Amino acid sequence: MWFYKLLRLNSMIHSHRLKLAGVALLNSLGMRHLCVRLDPTMRCNLRCLMCGSSVEDEDPKYKTQFTMEEISRIMEVFLPYTLQFYLGCQREPTMYKPFGEIVRMAKRQYGVPMVGIVTNGQLLTRDHLTELADHGLDEMTLSVHGIERETFERFMPPSKFEKHIRLMEEIQSLRASRKRAFRLRVNYVVNQDTLHELPHVLDVYSKYKIDVMQVRPMKVRTMLYEKGGLDERQRQVYRQTVSQMRQQARDLGIIFIANDSGVYARRPAESAILQEEIAHFIAPSDARNHRVHWWEETYPQYRRRTKWYRGVARKCLTSRQALCESIESRLGFLDYDIS
Repeated sequence: MWFYKLLRLNSMIHSHRLKLAGVALLNSLGMRHLCVRLDPTMRCNLRCLMCGSSVEDEDPKYKTQFTMEEISRIMEVFLPYTLQFYLGCQREPTMYKPFGEIVRMAKRQYGVPMVGIVTNGQLLTRDHLTELADHGLDEMTLSVHGIERETFERFMPPSKFEKHIRLMEEIQSLRASRKRAFRLRVNYVVNQDTLHELPHVLDVYSKYKIDVMQVRPMKVRTMLYEKGGLDERQRQVYRQTVSQMRQQARDLGIIFIANDSGVYARRPAESAILQEEIAHFIAPSDARNHRVHWWEETYPQYRRRTKWYRGVARKCLTSRQALCESIESRLGFLDYDIS
């Protein structure tokens, strides 16, 4: 659970100058500090109503995927400096046939301390789970949009609730049979029609001995779910429920993560200050627009080309308020309240 302790430490350090200086020091020493999110394919087996990518499925670019040669190159460029590597970001990584091999390479070949996968779980079998555990997967995150059959299948079509429950049972069985198995994290997304389920989420998933529970409101953006985000009254209910869940999670020994970004924040969101320095989201649909030209340069060459250290120094000389205003439109990164 060391990574979550690191996230707590990040939230405790309020000086953006200290954080930036720390990242610059790690860079200069060639130490691991990056968080990399890789989508090997832009395909998905579901059309979730709260997924912004579902409305883009008709665009031909969202049927593209990386070759293993391209993925090998990406890993060669980023992973020697990567502290956390997650397979899956916008789309479903298990649609990419050699997804297990990617986990193996990240863990065994490059020794990334934390390797995870984000999935809806509908395509996973017991053999897949065993393979991922054998390769050293550290954490599996299951995306969930409902804890009742009606809401689960309504917001994650054409998923089957029975498959989800069977997967949870298979994971519990696998973890019970091994000395070491991956952590299990559940990411529950809240909207106007699922807010009533929120008080019962931990009751459901604590039965499967999950390690981490994350709750976040749906992002307010174009998607198939047309009702939009929570209104002010619903936000108050959300905050109150999250507060109660935090205590319940402590009692159950579960790490609890609540998304406090945007209109749900109790404090100004500042996490994105470090986003450009440590976070890299890489997908085949936007591969050649990435700020690191991974297909033709190494990570040190990227730093020299962009005068990276000079940019960090400039941010250190900028006030926190000015930096927050400049990144206000970005999605929050590490913008969690962890307990």
